[in-house]
Amino acid sequence: MEELAAGFDKTESGLRYKMIQKGSGKKAESGKTVSVHYEGSLESGKVFDSSYPRKKPIEFRLGQGQVIEGWDEGIALLQVGDKARFVIPSDLGYGPAGAGVWASPTLDPERGVLYVTSGDDYADPPSNASDAIISMNMKTGKLQWITQCLKGDAFNIACTGKDKTNCPKANGPDLDFASSPILRIIDGKRIVLAGQKSGMLHAVDADNKGKFLWQKRVGKGGLIGGIQWGPAADSNQIYVALSDIGAKIVDDPDVGSKSELDSTVGGGMFAYSVANGKKVWETPPPGCGDRKNCSPAQSAAVSVIPGAVFSGAVDGHMRAYGTEDGKIIWDFDAVKEFKTVNNVPANGGSFDSPGPTIVDGVVYTYSGYGLWGGAPGNVLLVFSVDGK
Repeated sequence: MEELAAGFDKTESGLRYKMIQKGSGKKAESGKTVSVHYEGSLESGKVFDSSYPRKKPIEFRLGQGQVIEGWDEGIALLQVGDKARFVIPSDLGYGPAGAGVWASPTLDPERGVLYVTSGDDYADPPSNASDAIISMNMKTGKLQWITQCLKGDAFNIACTGKDKTNCPKANGPDLDFASSPILRIIDGKRIVLAGQKSGMLHAVDADNKGKFLWQKRVGKGGLIGGIQWGPAADSNQIYVALSDIGAKIVDDPDVGSKSELDSTVGGGMFAYSVANGKKVWETPPPGCGDRKNCSPAQSAAVSVIPGAVFSGAVDGHMRAYGTEDGKIIWDFDAVKEFKTVNNVPANGGSFDSPGPTIVDGVVYTYSGYGLWGGAPGNVLLVFSVDGK
């Protein structure tokens, strides 16, 4: 953009402009309707829009937000008959594509606030709201604060294909948030916690503009690694399952290519103090044993009840851990056939994505997740609290 704007004047906002032809009419006024012929082009010089082929100028009320900010500011510099060239920065143009919100918001009705975590940006330039924990007014949506946990992360699905035309220059690293933030109140302090695909666990002060209270590295992180679909917390501790799944694409004569899992990496269960981030316990994954194309990664969301925290793994096991010491107190292997109550043939497989739902001492969970090389399945399992 600097090369394009050589010799141009610059406004305080960053708009670059250069007079090509001087007119003699009235100066453009905010709130008044103006009529403008234009041609818009990208940095490459490719024209993306023009009023000239249509032989009809665009009309809009100046300064009313009916066009991009760069237009409102630039046209206000002109008078009737002027011809100018503008170089408009993205924040005064169509702006960055922004970042998505992958998970449900967390509400604080007492304060009238909601919290969300954000994904990475979909296009250049990266924004300040991607890979972030965000607070906003519950009624108006007005931003209260943004705590960005990783800057410059821009990525979309085009980055994974052969044609990378629509892939941002950053090309990742795609280490965004895929789960909701968790709100806990310790000694009157509102703490918002969030686990990131980077493998980082964050705690911020909701009452102090989202200032970091503590951060802990739980794992290595990665595209489908780190803290994937979400931790769980009770009043004092947060429980984190680690993905860090190892997978690679290999050629397959039958289907062309497939995902092959690494049984030696990934997985583990961790507990940290909500107040200060101190690690309370860590339990390594039991491992895959002799199961083929298996991963011990624990990507699925975690669920907790008093005394027990549940975590499913890609290896097909649903396990319960004691909240005090992290010992495995229950282990169910779902990779098998099941006789179902509706007489539909069913088998279990990997656990990934959502965690179990627990109501009145009964655990409800699906089993089967074939993406990224996991074991597919099609069964809903229901357990009483004692595992029967």
